[in-house]
Amino acid sequence: MKTTLFNILSNKISDLSISKGIEIPMIQRDYVQGRTNSDSDEIRKQFLENIKETIENSTNVNKNLQLDFIYGYVENESFIPLDGQQRLTTLYLLYWYFALKNDKLEEYKNQFNRFKYQTRQSTSNFLIKLINEFAFEDYKKDGENLTAKIINKKWFFSNWYLDNSITSMISMMDDIESIFKDIDVDFDEFIQSQTLITFNFLNIEQLGLTDDLYIKMNARGKPLTRFENLKAELGKFIKSHSYNKNYSYGLFHSEGKKLVDVETYFITKIDTIWADYFWDKRDLKTNLFDDKLLNVISFIALNNLAAVGRKNFDKIRDDFQKEVFQPSFYQLKKLGLLTEQTIIDFIDFLDILVSEDPVLKSYLEKAHFFDKDKLIKTSVFEKNFRQVYIERLRFYGLVRFLKLVAKNDSYHDELVKFERLLNNLTIAPFYFNDSDDFIKSLNGLNILFGNYKGDIHKAFVASEITGFDSNQITEEKIKILLIDKDESWRELVYKIEKHGYLNNQINFLLTFSEIQNYFNINKNLEWNDLENEIYKDSISKYFSKFVMYFDENGLIEFKNQLFRVTLLSIGDFLVHASNYCFLLSNNDRDVSWKRYFREVFSNRADWQQKAVYLKILFDSTNTKINATDNLKKIAQDFPIHKNDWRFNFIKNPDLIGYRNSYYIRSWDENHDVHLLNQTKFSNRAIELQTLLLHRELEKNNISSKIDFVEQYGRSGIVSVGKKKTKVFYNIGYKREFLVIVHGKDKFYSKNRSEVLKYILENL
Repeated sequence: MKTTLFNILSNKISDLSISKGIEIPMIQRDYVQGRTNSDSDEIRKQFLENIKETIENSTNVNKNLQLDFIYGYVENESFIPLDGQQRLTTLYLLYWYFALKNDKLEEYKNQFNRFKYQTRQSTSNFLIKLINEFAFEDYKKDGENLTAKIINKKWFFSNWYLDNSITSMISMMDDIESIFKDIDVDFDEFIQSQTLITFNFLNIEQLGLTDDLYIKMNARGKPLTRFENLKAELGKFIKSHSYNKNYSYGLFHSEGKKLVDVETYFITKIDTIWADYFWDKRDLKTNLFDDKLLNVISFIALNNLAAVGRKNFDKIRDDFQKEVFQPSFYQLKKLGLLTEQTIIDFIDFLDILVSEDPVLKSYLEKAHFFDKDKLIKTSVFEKNFRQVYIERLRFYGLVRFLKLVAKNDSYHDELVKFERLLNNLTIAPFYFNDSDDFIKSLNGLNILFGNYKGDIHKAFVASEITGFDSNQITEEKIKILLIDKDESWRELVYKIEKHGYLNNQINFLLTFSEIQNYFNINKNLEWNDLENEIYKDSISKYFSKFVMYFDENGLIEFKNQLFRVTLLSIGDFLVHASNYCFLLSNNDRDVSWKRYFREVFSNRADWQQKAVYLKILFDSTNTKINATDNLKKIAQDFPIHKNDWRFNFIKNPDLIGYRNSYYIRSWDENHDVHLLNQTKFSNRAIELQTLLLHRELEKNNISSKIDFVEQYGRSGIVSVGKKKTKVFYNIGYKREFLVIVHGKDKFYSKNRSEVLKYILENL
């Protein structure tokens, strides 16, 4: 029988006398829908939002809210619910709130007093006070919210805080006021409606059933999990939208395949195959996998939000990153993230995970260019809403491309080619500085997908892709053209790409071998057979020379910094990042050899000149002799004048990396050089000429100490031997030494040897 809460409280149930209303029996648990934990919060807010939506659309007969079955029996003219306590209590509090706002409590006091809790006397007393001693005048007082006004009443006992049902009711009233305070509801019309908010009233005595079955149904004493709520609410959400009928999914059964709508497919699969998959990945302590499914749809939703623009992406992503945030159906719906695209992508991705297609399973299990299994388990399944832009982009690209390529006869090969391309476009850490870069990259992928007609290589070469590093895009187009020429080119390009330090970025070799220049003239690399062999031989030779000096970890450490010294003899190769660096072998985006190789491709004149120095070194390398002998010979061919700032580093190679000082800062046309062990400059950094003088004193068995002197704002020699003689270089940019004895300026000279002589003679 379909009815309403107020029908029961008003004793208006056909063929039944329920003059005493509703009585929650002793066997029932506490009221829990108002509890302040993530699961209860999800259920409570979604339930209230559903009611709000129903009220706001009360003129639409299709928007009525049906709350399923309420089971129970009648005893002594009271209805005793065995299942439905939570919904009934929440509805009761909502009716009470609307009556309060409309100043109707006194008029309907008899009906409201027919809702009783027998679980605890304190709960029953609280409800009595709420109806009989809290009036419209109390509600209208300024300054406090509703629950504060209730708690501050003299009749509210402090020990009621120990009653879980009361605290849960108070929490529920907070949310009711928050959600409905701006909603105008005519209480008389509300209670007279027989269709707006209803449930199916089931008297088990009339069905000849005992209460044992229903007690067992309610025995677990736990609210719905977030997964159970997602399953129930998302199914209803999908069904309420027109796109539900726009897609056809196939369900297989004993009689074959049946085409169904989105909601039917979702509800069926979420209860069977998908649930089985995630059950194997459940939390073994709780046997729950709610978080993983909710994290998946959240990950997809944020990606799709970014794909349509940055407007709300940053704010919502930041909300997701908060420690207290728990993704839920209610949160996703509230934030407007449950779009048609997100729901379809969610379904398609879950189908990918459980697919029995041997080709797809084989592809997903093998890390061709990046670990897809790790990507899914650590970035998608986990609560990972940080700025993992590379992972987000790879996931977005793979899922989208899998849908595009599914009907392609050679789709495994296409998937591998796309994975390699996506890996290369996203491998460098400097691509994604913020969400703007990420969003541009998503749009770039969408341009590529829009041009896809069965061959990802052809689509990429033909597309004007944006959103990625422009040099990397050019490099990938060149490599694709080479790979597609013939098997020998494919093997060669893959071999070079797989070098551990290059990690698929080989643009400097394409430049040195003149292939890049040819591409600038002929975008299809259309050359004859002779040119084909010349270019293949050229890039092979440059790669052979590269591996003489660089291994999987970066620059091979030659004795006395021989490689850096030789390259410095040819020219100033230092890279600028706040200060200048002799380059490191790590993956630093600003000061590593990797950046040096990348920038060879640059159109900037300063980088093109630096590239020349490396090319000269490679061109001067004889692969028939070892690397060390090559470097020594090359260095001899490029003598340096002693007035050149490079001279001191070449003659004193241990200065490169001195106390981990791979950075330098210079002023005054390189006459004032400081050694740094970090990218940022500090005026405590050691000045080069001072350090060289300090070393020359040590060679003469004279100790000296270098320290920072506040008065001069720089480091200098603060003692020589046992005397407090001080020596500074380039005070006031005069390019000379100043020797201070007993606090007085005693000697000036531009020549370090003269300063050394003066100190030796006057010590």
